[in-house]
Amino acid sequence: AVLENARSLDDKFIAHLNKVLCQCEATRDYDIGTEECAKVLKMYGYDFPLSPTKADIMKEEVLLNIVLRNRPYSYLVNLPVKDIPVFELINHLSRFSLLSGKTRLLTLIAMKAIRISLDKGIDRNLPGILVSLGAVYNKKGKIKKAYALGNVAALMADRFRQHKDDYAYAKFVAYSAIICQLESFQSSCDCLIKCMNDLKLVGKYELALGAGLNYFYAYFAAGYPLNSLLESKMIAAENFAKAAGKCTFVKTFQLQRATTLNLRKSSDNPTEIKSESLEISGAICAAADSQALRDFSSCRLMLAFIFWHEDCMASMLETLSSYPLSDVSISRLHNRLTFVGLAAFAMARAKSSEVFMELGETCLAYFKKLAKLYSVNAVPIYALMKAMKHRTRQSFEKAVKACMETNVTHIQAIATEHFGEFLIDENDRELGEEYLTMAYWFYYDWGAHGKTVSMKNRHRFLLGISRRASFLKRARSFSISDSEASKPMKNTFSSVANFNGKRTNNIRRTSTPQIRLERVWHA
Repeated sequence: AVLENARSLDDKFIAHLNKVLCQCEATRDYDIGTEECAKVLKMYGYDFPLSPTKADIMKEEVLLNIVLRNRPYSYLVNLPVKDIPVFELINHLSRFSLLSGKTRLLTLIAMKAIRISLDKGIDRNLPGILVSLGAVYNKKGKIKKAYALGNVAALMADRFRQHKDDYAYAKFVAYSAIICQLESFQSSCDCLIKCMNDLKLVGKYELALGAGLNYFYAYFAAGYPLNSLLESKMIAAENFAKAAGKCTFVKTFQLQRATTLNLRKSSDNPTEIKSESLEISGAICAAADSQALRDFSSCRLMLAFIFWHEDCMASMLETLSSYPLSDVSISRLHNRLTFVGLAAFAMARAKSSEVFMELGETCLAYFKKLAKLYSVNAVPIYALMKAMKHRTRQSFEKAVKACMETNVTHIQAIATEHFGEFLIDENDRELGEEYLTMAYWFYYDWGAHGKTVSMKNRHRFLLGISRRASFLKRARSFSISDSEASKPMKNTFSSVANFNGKRTNNIRRTSTPQIRLERVWHA
C-alpha cells in the first residue's frame, strides 16, 4: 500500500528500503535480503550481478585503478561530502553479502561504490561499505590491505559524527574486525563500548549488542582486570539483551559472566561452567547450534588450560578442531586460537598425539604470519606457543621476555607459571619458585583469585607470602639492597627483561614520578 501511494521516487526508495530491512529482521535470511536489495537497486539503474565471476571482479578492479590513478585509498578521506540516497541501500547490500558469505559480490559492490564516490563525493554510508570489504580481505589473509581500508574507514567516519548510526557502525566493524588485527586490543576497548552506547541510542539494538560482545572479547584479550566493575557491565549488557528480546546474546553474555566468575572465585571444579543463577549450562551447546558449542568449548578450554585439567583440555580440543581458523570478530578468534594452540602442544606432549601436534602447528602458523607483520597481539602468543612446543630453557626465556614487553597480564602469568614449572622439573627449584611467585602476583593482578588459591594448594611455599617480601627477594637476587629496593622507582630493568636465569646487577634506574612499590613488581 505504501509503494502504491508513493508520490515520488524518494518515497518509493524509502518504502523499498524499509521493506527489505523488515524482511531480514523477521527471517534473518541474508540471502533473501541480498536478492531484494539487488532488485531494488536495479530499478534505480545500479545493476549488481548476484553471482559475479572472476572476470567481473577483474574488470571492475581495472576500472577502479584507472579512476584512482595510483592514489592510495586515503585520498578518499578528503573528498567533498555529498548525500547520495542510494548508498544507504548499497551499504545494506554489502552488509547482507558479508553475512551471507558472498565475498565476490561484496568486493564488486565496494569497488563500484568507491568509483561512484571518486566521481560524485563521499556519502555517510561509504565507511560502512569500506569496513565490510576490509573484513573480507582479512578473512582472505590480505591483512595489510584490510588494515589500510580499516584505517581509512575509521578516519572517514569521523567526518560523519552527527550521523551516529553510520558513524558507530563503521567504527564498530573497523575496530572489531580489522584494526585490532595489528594494533593492541587495549586500543579497541574504549571505542567499542562507545559504539555500543551510540548504537543503543539510535535504536540499532542488534548492532549495539554485537559491539558489546566484541568489547568483552577485546577486554579479555587485552588482559584487563576481572573485577566487580566488569561483572556489573556484563549484567547490564545481559539485561539489555533480555529487554531487546535477543536470546542468543543473553546466553553468550551469561557464558562470559560464568567464565569470569569461575576465574575470580575458588571452586572444586573450575572447568564446569554451570550456574542456576546464570541460567546457563552445557545445554546451550546443542549440536544444532554450532556457534554456541564453539563459544562454550572455547571458554571451557581456557579454564582447563589455566587450571590444568588435562582430560577437559583433550575433550575440548577434539570439539574445537573441526572449526575453521577464521572469524569476523578478531578478538574472539584470538582468544580461541591462543588457548587451542597452547593446549594442543601441551596435550601433544602429554598424550603423544600427532593430531594435537598438527592442530597446534596450525595455530602457530596463524600467529607466525601476524607476528611477521609486527602485530603487538600476536608476538607474545607466538613466542609462548613455541616455548610450549619445544620446552627448552631458551624458548621459555624468549617467551617470557616477549610477554613482559606487551603488558598483557594473563599472558604474563601463563608464561611465568609454565617457565617456573619447567625450571623446577629441571631441578632449578630456587629460580623456578621465583617465577611461580611472579605468576602468582600476575594472576592476582588479573583478578583470577580462583587460580591463586589453586596455586597455593599446589605449591606450599606460596602460603603466607606478601607482595613486598616477594619483591625484596627478587630485588636481592639482582644485587639491590633492601633500602634501595624500598625507594620508589620506575621499573626499567635492562637485564631482567632478558630472563636468562643468571644473577646480574645490570640495572638501569630512572628519575621519574614516584610509583607505588607493589607496582614495581611487574619489572
